[in-house]
Amino acid sequence: MITAYKKYLKNAGKFNGYASRSDYWWVFLANTIIFGILFALRFSLTSLSISHSNVKSPETLSNNATNLFLHPRSGILLALLILTIILGILILVPNMMLTARRLRDAAFPAWIAFIFGLLALYGILNNFLNFSFIGRWGFALNLLTFIIYILCIMSNPKKQHKNTEK
Repeated sequence: MITAYKKYLKNAGKFNGYASRSDYWWVFLANTIIFGILFALRFSLTSLSISHSNVKSPETLSNNATNLFLHPRSGILLALLILTIILGILILVPNMMLTARRLRDAAFPAWIAFIFGLLALYGILNNFLNFSFIGRWGFALNLLTFIIYILCIMSNPKKQHKNTEK
């Protein structure tokens, strides 16, 4: 995983070339672990903060927890949210480039990676802005992201190419 992540960072700005399935999925796993830890910390700290409140109504507790989790005003929750957003922005372009190389290896057009990038940017910005007009499209946007991930699973064994990332 570490070797794949080093290769990912080294080739962060390269649009050309190919990426193997293992290169793509090791990076995907590493990023999922990193963001999963940040999410778990935010969730745990939100739960801890809410558990000390005097509110007894489950509905009010739920609303307060959701509001605190999504829109922290200060403290460590805000710092974790900002860290999550900064990391998301920092890996946006490298992820788009890796996805483009992976799609090319699977014999799909690399421009699909830009759709993936726009969807990821929406996910990042949604932490700060309330896109209520796009909220109805959330399922469709997530489904489109999932389809792009599925495309990245595929490979084209008939296509012989020289891996330019070695």
